Amino acid sequence: MKRIYSLLVLIYSLAATTTFGQTTFNRLHFFDFPSAFFSGVASTDTCYYLKATFSDTLIPSRLGIMLTKINLQGDLEFVKSIKHPDRLYSNDYCNLLQGDDGFMYEVALVGDTISRALLIKYSQQGDTILTREYHSVLYPDLQYLVPRTILQRPNKGFAILFGHESIAGPLDFDISMLLLDSNYNEELFKVYASTNWQETATSLIMDNDGGYIIGGNRENTNIVSNNFVYKTLIVKTDEDGNMEWQWLSPPGANQLWGEAEAMLKTSDGGLVVASRRGTEQTVGGMGLIYWDANVFKLDADRNMVWSTPLRGFEPGPLTQLVDMVEATDGNGYVVTGYTADNVSGPSPGFGCWLAKVSPEGDSLWARYYSWIDDVKLNPQPWTMTTTTDGGYIVAGTTLKVGQHIPGWVLKVDSFGCLVPDCHLPNPTIENEKPEIGLSIYPNPTSDYLNFLVNAPKPASGATIRIINSEGSLVKEFKTDSFDQTFIVPVWGWASGGYWLQYCIGSEPIISKQFQITK
Repeated sequence: MKRIYSLLVLIYSLAATTTFGQTTFNRLHFFDFPSAFFSGVASTDTCYYLKATFSDTLIPSRLGIMLTKINLQGDLEFVKSIKHPDRLYSNDYCNLLQGDDGFMYEVALVGDTISRALLIKYSQQGDTILTREYHSVLYPDLQYLVPRTILQRPNKGFAILFGHESIAGPLDFDISMLLLDSNYNEELFKVYASTNWQETATSLIMDNDGGYIIGGNRENTNIVSNNFVYKTLIVKTDEDGNMEWQWLSPPGANQLWGEAEAMLKTSDGGLVVASRRGTEQTVGGMGLIYWDANVFKLDADRNMVWSTPLRGFEPGPLTQLVDMVEATDGNGYVVTGYTADNVSGPSPGFGCWLAKVSPEGDSLWARYYSWIDDVKLNPQPWTMTTTTDGGYIVAGTTLKVGQHIPGWVLKVDSFGCLVPDCHLPNPTIENEKPEIGLSIYPNPTSDYLNFLVNAPKPASGATIRIINSEGSLVKEFKTDSFDQTFIVPVWGWASGGYWLQYCIGSEPIISKQFQITK
C-alpha cells in the first residue's frame, strides 16, 4: 500500500519555548494556491526549508512545485514556485537534500507529452541554480517513474532511487537506482528485484563500505484481491550499483510486513527499519489489511534481532510509519506516522503520532495529537528530520480548510512534546488527585488551547469539559485516551476565564483554569 492522503487529526498553530529552551510550534501555511502539501524538510541553525507540491484547484489539475523557508519560530520567510501552463510537476515523495556545498537538492516528476525526472538545485535564497532531466530506465518503451529519494555520494555525485512502470503491466512497479557523477551525468541506471509482483521503492541509505542499501516491499496486491502476500524488501549493492544480496521478511501464514519506509545503520553493522505489520481481513469478499506500526532490527548477517510493534488505539488500513531519525539524545530512534484515533470530534478519525524506540527495541514513549472541533480537518505527516536544538520537525498536509488545503508543520522538543513537560509522569496540578495530570499550553491563549491529560491508565467513559466564567458548558467530548495532546480552536470565544475539567461520570477529577485574551 502506497502512502496516500488519509483522515488524520488536525493540529493547529502555536509557538513557544519549552524544556531546555527548545522552541515548539504548530503551523498551517496557506499559499496563493488552493492546495499545497510539504513533502520534504531540511533543518539548519537559522531556518527550515520545506519543499511542496501545489495545485491550482482543490482537485489537482495543473500541478507545480515550490521551495519555502520558515524561521525557527515557524514564520514563513519566502516562497519560490515552479509551474508551467503546459506541464505537470509534482514532488510527492522525494526528500529535500542539503548538499555538502550548502545548496538544496530535490528530484521532482515533470510531465507533458512524456514523463521524466527533474533534478533541481536551489540556492539558500530559493533560486533555481540548475535543472537536469532524466528518463526512466526503460525509456522509450516505458516512461513513467516516481522519484523516491536522493542522497549524496562520497565522490560528490548523487544516487537517486525510483519506482518505475514495469513491462509486466500498468499495475506493476519495479525498483531502479540512478547514479550521477559530480557533473550530474549518468554513470549507471539499474533495475533491482524485478518480478511480476509489485516492488515498491521507499528508502535509500549509504552502507559503510560505500555501497547502497535500498528499502521497499514486494506484494501481490496488483494481481489478486485477497490472500495477500506482503513482504519487506531490502537490497544491498556495491558502490558501483551491482546487487550483492536481497533480504525478504520471514515467510509464514498471514505474515504481512510493510514497506521499509526508513532505514538506519547501527554501529554494530546492523540495520534498523521503520515498517509495519498487518493481518488480512475479508470485507465484502475483498481482502483488506489492518496494520500496526513496527520497527525492527537486523544484525550484520541479516538475522532478526528484535521486532517492536507500535500499537495505536486500534489497527487500521491506513496506519503507517512515514519516517525515522536517530534520537537526538543518542539513545534510540524516533518515528512518525499516523494511526487510528478513538476521540477527535464527533466521528472517529486518524491521529498523528511520534514514538521512540530504544537501541534494544524497547518502546520508550509515544505522543498522540488530536484535534477537537465540530469539523475534522486532519493533517498527514509526510516527512521528519532532527533540529539543531535537539528537537524534531514534522511536515505534511491537511484536509480542506475552507477553500484551501494548507501545508502543515509541527516542531516538538527532544521528548516529542508540543506542550511543555509532556514527558513528565506527573505534571503540576491544582487538585488533590496526584495520579492524574492536566497541562495547558499556552495560558493565556488567543487562538488555540492545547492540553495534555496524563494518567496512569485510561478511564472508561471519561469526559473533557470546558466551562466559561458564568458556569455554562462551552464544549464537551468523551475520551478513553490518556497521555495524549488535544488541540481546541478558541479564536471565536469570548475573552475571559474558563475551566478545563477532566471528569469520570459527573465528577470533575481535576480542573484547571485558563484565560482567553484577544
